[in-house]
Amino acid sequence: MNDAVIFRSGKFSLVPPRSESGRLYDLPLGDDLSAFLIARMTASRPAAQFSPVTREDFGSVFDMTLDGRTYILTVTWLADRDHEDRWGIQFSHPVGLLGAVIGRRSRPEACRTAQNLVADALSAHPETFANVEWLTQDEFNKRV
Repeated sequence: MNDAVIFRSGKFSLVPPRSESGRLYDLPLGDDLSAFLIARMTASRPAAQFSPVTREDFGSVFDMTLDGRTYILTVTWLADRDHEDRWGIQFSHPVGLLGAVIGRRSRPEACRTAQNLVADALSAHPETFANVEWLTQDEFNKRV
């Protein structure tokens, strides 16, 4: 993973969703947050293409392809003792099969296009996103 962003927002559901099979997830997955971001990024960059949002046990994940490059965005609920409305987004760029096998991570600068689109969406809606902080991946890991 690369650089990440955390923020607070009370606009997105904190209710854990149910899977298609009826299983209740343990935490909110950010489906509505992902849909919000995809809509804003599509409006900003109509050429961007997005994969369907995938639910994982830790949050939601979607791919964005723009100008021939693919980015992976992971949306995660990051509640702590003091704030239930804290969310995070991590960014990565596929490193290929060999890179994955040897544990190679993409460089933070490889994700700047996706990060800039998310930054624009966050800053355009200050009523929705508060306390926005951009962190390195190591800082993000220490905060969660």
